[in-house]
Amino acid sequence: MRILFDALGLPLYGGARSSALGWMRSVARVGRQHRFIALVSRREPFLDGLDNLEQVVVDSPGRLGVRLWAQRHIPALVRERRVDLVHFTKNHGCFLVPCPAVITINDLSRFYHPSMFSKVDVLYWRTVQALLLRRADRVIAISENTKRDLCSFYRLPAEQVRVIYPAPAVRFARPHADGEVAATLEKYGIRRPYILSVGGLARHKNTFTALKAFYTLVDGGHLAEYTFVIVGGLIHTHNDERLLEFAARRADGHIRLVSGVDDDDIDNVYAGASLFVYPSLYEGFGLSPLEAMACGVPVLSSGAGALPEVLDDAAWMVEDPYDVDAFAAGMSRVLTDAAVRERLVEAGLANVARFSWDDTARRTLDLYAELVA
Repeated sequence: MRILFDALGLPLYGGARSSALGWMRSVARVGRQHRFIALVSRREPFLDGLDNLEQVVVDSPGRLGVRLWAQRHIPALVRERRVDLVHFTKNHGCFLVPCPAVITINDLSRFYHPSMFSKVDVLYWRTVQALLLRRADRVIAISENTKRDLCSFYRLPAEQVRVIYPAPAVRFARPHADGEVAATLEKYGIRRPYILSVGGLARHKNTFTALKAFYTLVDGGHLAEYTFVIVGGLIHTHNDERLLEFAARRADGHIRLVSGVDDDDIDNVYAGASLFVYPSLYEGFGLSPLEAMACGVPVLSSGAGALPEVLDDAAWMVEDPYDVDAFAAGMSRVLTDAAVRERLVEAGLANVARFSWDDTARRTLDLYAELVA
């Protein structure tokens, strides 16, 4: 088979990027007998070294420019390269594709929290996206929760939607030497001990609730030695400016904002943390807490969206993502009770074993073969 991946417009950081890159690399690696073309907005070193995968860099400005380029050029590219199937790896699709098409959907957060996104974005997901999904031959949902959302909001038939999980990259589960971790933390100006949040300043990540919980403890005379580290910066269209205002107002050294961490360094940043906190308002999967678990870090999470499905009983879970007191209690308990911490670390490592990029690749290749046949 000859497969075209559409990975245009991937962000520089975040779970959507990690998932799309991991998906393409694993499918190409496991499917050695097939040929792959990846449309990307910049060359992706993570995809290098695969002799059956060609990267085609498309220089199109802005989110709208990228999608307009795709609508105009992908159908012609399919004909020119004799492509057997197109896999749109990050939510979007194209009309008039002259071969089977698969669309991966990460989440439907625009339906749950429309006020956190632009009106144009929400309108697109309610109208154009509905047409694209109905025309797709298959839709890959990255969790059972996302499949239910797709069938509910878009009235897609259940047989059109295939659930295939992504997975943490193997580098997260490798041993992390203390010296290597220390060098990475020095590079980004992070001091131990620290509580870690990954996902940037997006409002739906709800990091502000966790930060308030942390300061509830600090102002009460607890966790005075800890820093609250937020990795991701202003990478979303719906940033939570309260985080920046709060950090500027306190200016006491307890908050460290890291705008971005290189892909090769992020596992060491996870591994150095005492606790990973994830108070998200909605998740279609939840790759970041799985990455933390793979690094042997205990996880404190909300129970929103697909998080109970993905994290199972391996995280300290807070039912209400806005419950500041509950997050404060969770932080205090995990960081001061060695038995609880050990239980969460062990449960997290066992939970991560359920997810494998090799399994993801095999299931995806089976889907391709089914559609091409």
